[in-house]
Amino acid sequence: MKNLKGTLLVLGACVFAQSAQADCCSTNGGGYSCSDCYAAGDYTGQTFFTDVVIKGAIGTPEHEVFFRRNVMTARKDGCGSALEVGLLGGASSAQGTRELGKWFGLNYKSKLVATTRSATNPANPDLLADDADIDAYHFNIKLAGDADFTSTIQLCPKNTFVGVDLAWKQVLCEDDEGGARYWFELNMPIMRVKNEVRLSENISEGADVDAYTDTLGIESQPYVNSMRAAFMQPGMKYGRITSCIVPAASTTTTNNVCCGTSNCCSTSNNCCDMKRTRVSEIDLRLGHNWASTPCCSLDGYLGLVIPTGNQSCAKSMFEAMVGTYHFALQWGSEVAFTMYKWDDCDASLMIRTVGDGRYYFSRNEWRTFDLVGKQWSRYMQIFKNQEDMIAFAADGSDIHKSFGVNYLTRCVKISPRAAFNWNTGLVYEGPCYTGELGWTLYTRQADYIQPCWEEGPVLAGTVAPEVDTTPISKARTIRDRYGRSDSTATEYDRLKIKAWDINWNSGSQPAVLGYTFYGAAGYKWGECYPSVLSIGGGYDFGHSNTLLHRWTLFGKLAVSF
Repeated sequence: MKNLKGTLLVLGACVFAQSAQADCCSTNGGGYSCSDCYAAGDYTGQTFFTDVVIKGAIGTPEHEVFFRRNVMTARKDGCGSALEVGLLGGASSAQGTRELGKWFGLNYKSKLVATTRSATNPANPDLLADDADIDAYHFNIKLAGDADFTSTIQLCPKNTFVGVDLAWKQVLCEDDEGGARYWFELNMPIMRVKNEVRLSENISEGADVDAYTDTLGIESQPYVNSMRAAFMQPGMKYGRITSCIVPAASTTTTNNVCCGTSNCCSTSNNCCDMKRTRVSEIDLRLGHNWASTPCCSLDGYLGLVIPTGNQSCAKSMFEAMVGTYHFALQWGSEVAFTMYKWDDCDASLMIRTVGDGRYYFSRNEWRTFDLVGKQWSRYMQIFKNQEDMIAFAADGSDIHKSFGVNYLTRCVKISPRAAFNWNTGLVYEGPCYTGELGWTLYTRQADYIQPCWEEGPVLAGTVAPEVDTTPISKARTIRDRYGRSDSTATEYDRLKIKAWDINWNSGSQPAVLGYTFYGAAGYKWGECYPSVLSIGGGYDFGHSNTLLHRWTLFGKLAVSF
């Protein structure tokens, strides 16, 4: 028996170890993936975030607790079937809000100062006031009478979710002792996700001054007089902080050169960007029992993940993402050890562990990107082509400028690659009551992104130039203007944005390493139809802000028949 236990332990560890392997990030083949291979350190200035831990999926405590392979044979002389119905919900914690604020923020800050006021000491029009983070002119802010504007904004993102987990397990072939030799499972979590950016603003200068009305601003949009209004401008088609804005007609590139828009979500507005209800994914897996004794067992399985989640559309900052949009092959194992058994009361203390690995295949999605070394450069003013640049040189009107986010949002090929979920629980099973304490390890590789870019846009300078020169500013950032670096029209081809100027990692989901601690208690009853009713809760956290820090509560009913 000791030899069998050791063999099972080695086999289980081998399955887990192979699933957990992760190659380091690379840029071969013309694609880019996040440079942080070990998910260490926080991220900032990122444009995209998704919940990589799919609640209710295989390997998560919400699914695994009291619904592992043994439930199929809980009823003697039964059909070898088991059904689970679970309810779950949760929200990001205060720590999670702070981490998300840094993620979407600028220079690790979620509280940012936007202004039109230049630095006074030293007097340099190329720089903003010392405490400023954002040049408000990029956001089409201009006040009447050329009054100065200063505002402090804060990002406090929050994620909440509720859902139902439906699962079915079925014995396909029994062994000589009536156990499950081959078995099948269908799992289908249904989730409603709601995300909020919760942008607050305190205007300290220019609060009572109306927006400039004599002319129109960027992309022929009326000027605005607050950062709140700036993020809701209809002409800003992507990266908005709003739930429902109908965009005006736009000349945004169709991105047909690199990948067809038929494979990406519509560019029309969707009022449900910030809350969605969908089936997260459909898990189909076929399992085989390799070894089984009264004290231990080992199962392996292969499966398929059918994507039913939504595609990222990038229209809103922190849009609601449900489940997965990518097909995946699935493999893993389930191991059970009986540590101690009380024969007089028919109770036992066990370790049950499930390792679920999967490899996601590539599909097209919309993502937004910054330029290399320029956080939030997606919101900077640009000229979308040379014609607009020349027109601005002639009349100095901002209508010839465009929002950078409308052109730095691309339909690109995304491959999430490999992910692994390892759930381990210490389980007490008695005649009437059962309980479990455990933890889950989650790892995932960084997104692999195939670059897609059409040359033409160039960063805009600050003022209309003299005679035949053109205001192009390669050095300009979201904060510093560097008007003196404006170059002549002959420099357009050299200074227009190239594919290597884009930080493709800024729109990727980096590598993830996270954990969940959880506990659950249940009540068992029934001989004809053995059932377990349970409740539980857990907390997710990680080494960095690549994973949601949040709490979860769940309740579930499992019936064997």
